[in-house]
Amino acid sequence: MQTTRFGPSCDWPSLLRTVAIVAAGVLTLGAADPSIEEAQSLIPWDKIDEKARAKIEEVVNKPTVYHRSASEVFACSPELYLTLAHEPVLTLELWKTLGMSGVSLEQVSPGQFQGSDGRATTGRWEFVYKSSELNVIYSDGEYRGPLMGASLQTRTVLVLRSTFFEERDGKKYVKHQMDAFVRAESGSLKPLTKALRPIFQKSVEMTVQETLWFVSLMCRYTMHDPHEVAQAVEQMDKVPGSVKAQMQRVLTPLMAATPQPKTVPGPVAAGNPN
Repeated sequence: MQTTRFGPSCDWPSLLRTVAIVAAGVLTLGAADPSIEEAQSLIPWDKIDEKARAKIEEVVNKPTVYHRSASEVFACSPELYLTLAHEPVLTLELWKTLGMSGVSLEQVSPGQFQGSDGRATTGRWEFVYKSSELNVIYSDGEYRGPLMGASLQTRTVLVLRSTFFEERDGKKYVKHQMDAFVRAESGSLKPLTKALRPIFQKSVEMTVQETLWFVSLMCRYTMHDPHEVAQAVEQMDKVPGSVKAQMQRVLTPLMAATPQPKTVPGPVAAGNPN
């Protein structure tokens, strides 16, 4: 299993946009992968309600494209990771404290969200199964481009696997990986999917991997400076109070173990010598 360790540099605006595209279900088309049957078997069909099961079966059994990401390993507490993975509105608002904008996301009901990349992509998605080590997400998305009314409606199933381990020095790590099943349903771009397959395959690979970075980078940021994150969370108007309280409980032990950065005094204006 290939493992990717992500460095500090990233095209932040592009990353946020691709995250919104994935959440909306607009993944373009690529070649099938031999691991697709294994990925299908990961879904806990007997634990998903009948209505949701019917929707995801149509996508998973006959996807237009399937892709498995590389895995990623990073230092993070399980509690922090699960909070950010299960509360995407909180995670996006944390991104915005770093100066990112344009993407919108709101929770419309428990476990269900809708959002936009601020340009041409909108979507609605939901957790159809949620646990600490396995999450299954279903989404309906629509892309409407500015050129000649280009459009594409898709349905996507994302399977997120996560494992947690601790090294001898007590440092905790997360390893996660994502499988994506995408089905193009309708729209003016659908007839072009086969012709543009090589181009779209690379787009799928990057988009799915960047979706994992959406969570892992905020985990790294929080682990590095939990004090700053705690202050930011208190100012988040779009995050429900219960979620903010949950995040603060997660941050408390991290802040206790992390020295608070010293405040650097600003320049002092010189007095009038006269």
